Amino acid sequence: MTHIYNEKLKHLISLNYDYEDFKKNPSLYYPDWQTSYYATENKYEYPVIDENGVIREMTREEKILNLGMEELLVDGEYLQNKEIIRVEYDESLNYHKKAWDKINHIWYEATTQAEFTEMRAKKILEYSKLEQDKKVLENSKFSTQEEIQLIIEKMTALEKEINDVANKIKTL
Repeated sequence: MTHIYNEKLKHLISLNYDYEDFKKNPSLYYPDWQTSYYATENKYEYPVIDENGVIREMTREEKILNLGMEELLVDGEYLQNKEIIRVEYDESLNYHKKAWDKINHIWYEATTQAEFTEMRAKKILEYSKLEQDKKVLENSKFSTQEEIQLIIEKMTALEKEINDVANKIKTL
């Protein structure tokens, strides 16, 4: 398939001819051919001519900057003085569900208080289950110190998670 564009990069027509054959004699396949036209194997939605005079599709950045297609900005990006600014998410923020504020250009915690409360409740129930398991193992004639120690380690880690979630709830 061969696609033809005029000098203003307006798509004129798509022809069902082999591109390599077309290049050898464009006027044979398209009588209205002009030397200012461009022929391509690919059809472009947003064609542009690169620094080498070759037609190609605009990059995402070019669409944003040249056509004002700000909807193509991804989380962590915004426009300032005709430049795309990227704000990397800082992992030390440790957000459970990170989100990008497109107006204020900042990352924020998107988890709601209700979601954190539910998360904390599940962790408390899990902790209670571990407490029960620990008591059963302590009273069992088959248990070993390694099994009990493993449960204690899980409980310690879970206790920290419960307290961390509680602190996040307080900040909301």
